[in-house]
Amino acid sequence: MRYEHSPKALVIAGPPAAGKSTLAARLRDELGYAPLNLDTVNVEVAGRLGLTVPDLRQPQPAVTAAFKDVFLRQVREQRYANLLLEGSRVSHPHIFDAFRHALFSAYGEYAILSCFYLNPDEETRQRQYLLRQAQLAKQAAKYRDPQALSLLKHEYEKGFCTFLEQPLPGFVVVDSAEDVLARARELQNARHPDLPDKYGDLIRFIAESGAYNPFYQRVEVEGTVVIHGFTDSQKSWANIRAMGVDLAGKTALDIGCMHGYYTFKLEEAGAAPLGVDIDAHSIDVAREVARARGSKARFAAANSEDPFTETFDVVFALNVLHRVSDFRAVCENIFTSCSQAVVEVGEVQLPELFALSAGHGFKRARSLKSHRSSDVVGQRVLVHLVKAG
Repeated sequence: MRYEHSPKALVIAGPPAAGKSTLAARLRDELGYAPLNLDTVNVEVAGRLGLTVPDLRQPQPAVTAAFKDVFLRQVREQRYANLLLEGSRVSHPHIFDAFRHALFSAYGEYAILSCFYLNPDEETRQRQYLLRQAQLAKQAAKYRDPQALSLLKHEYEKGFCTFLEQPLPGFVVVDSAEDVLARARELQNARHPDLPDKYGDLIRFIAESGAYNPFYQRVEVEGTVVIHGFTDSQKSWANIRAMGVDLAGKTALDIGCMHGYYTFKLEEAGAAPLGVDIDAHSIDVAREVARARGSKARFAAANSEDPFTETFDVVFALNVLHRVSDFRAVCENIFTSCSQAVVEVGEVQLPELFALSAGHGFKRARSLKSHRSSDVVGQRVLVHLVKAG
């Protein structure tokens, strides 16, 4: 899982018989690109949803979600090889967007994505179409290959395609595979233009950490946003500050700290924080970021469902309580270990949260709508709870 600045991804769209598969084989053999098979992805998505492959042209929410899920798994399996995705259906926006989402989720924002629409003249495509027919027929007859026979039957029924999908915005239209190969060679040692070179080693450490989502959370060092993350963590922090929680001189616990974004914000606000996370790899990253920042924040790998061994002035549980297996146990630990709590939960969790907090003498001081929502727990809400007396 070696990470090199900057990983590359090529997307090649275009009409059938444009030579995309042949180009993909050359990119694999000559430049070491790892190909993702869109035909295989299509079959898996269609099978999962009980649809036919042609049905996948429709950008239904379930179709888009399934493409994101399958692409994300495949991209993670290749982490951090240079990737190649080719296929005619890449020109469908929901399929391309699903791949792009998977790429930047797994490879981070400094991956370099280049997109091409390979479109040779029709005579060339017809010649390549007939050659492909002959190759499939030979493979089916000589090796009794059922897949080749199935493809041959499909090609025969479909015939030569004269309809051309429109290139998506940002795709470079080329008529020769050599143009794509030349660009791929130019990119071999390229670094992303926004890569902060000063923190290149830190980014590599995060990428290779083994954390499940290494690029999920925002990372800041010396005023530089090293990694932007996926969830606009800074918006939650702005809401917390707007709630008027006094942190100066306080001890604080950040549950589910991941790479320490909120832990470090607590420290900046004058608190002495401890960040805990069940994932030891995330804690390794948090400690490495702490070293880069010159931070005195503490971090520990711990399960928040186990009894806490310390008490704190304030406990924070942000964007995490919808993921714990025992919501009640974590809440009991929170309300027996502090005098103030700031939690971010879904609307469906609020009744149980308020009941558990009231049982320990806590009252709601203030709440704000979060910028985050979830299909599982609904709109998220930030709640500041204070123990009476």
